[in-house]
Amino acid sequence: MQFSMGWRDYHLYEFEFPQEKLRITNDEESYEEFKFYSAKYKSKKPTNNEDPHGIIARIIETTIRQPQTIKIDK
Repeated sequence: MQFSMGWRDYHLYEFEFPQEKLRITNDEESYEEFKFYSAKYKSKKPTNNEDPHGIIARIIETTIRQPQTIKIDK
């Protein structure tokens, strides 16, 4: 099987739990982006100069978890 343009042979999915501010996804890029910004702004919020459009704040306001690390239901 040949892969092109970085595509893998799997289906992306996402479960959103707005009340818990939780998103579960197998989208590796979204998860890595969340980890990066969460670590960078662990003890402080991004300044207006760092995040003039509020994109980083929106990324870190909802926890993103990988499906391998969480159970959706008992």
